[in-house]
Amino acid sequence: MSTIRNRLIHHGAAIELIDRVVRIRLNNSFPYQSEVREILQTLRQQVKIQDAVSRKK
Repeated sequence: MSTIRNRLIHHGAAIELIDRVVRIRLNNSFPYQSEVREILQTLRQQVKIQDAVSRKK
């Protein structure tokens, strides 16, 4: 079973990281868009939690 990273590479997605901001470019025909959206949603939630924890310290 392939990872989402392998799928991104295989389907020609572009991933760019600049100043801690990740930019992902997908083709309209990319078949795993819902998986990528779910992963991004989870990551955003984790970042918000980490920010809240660091503010309490």
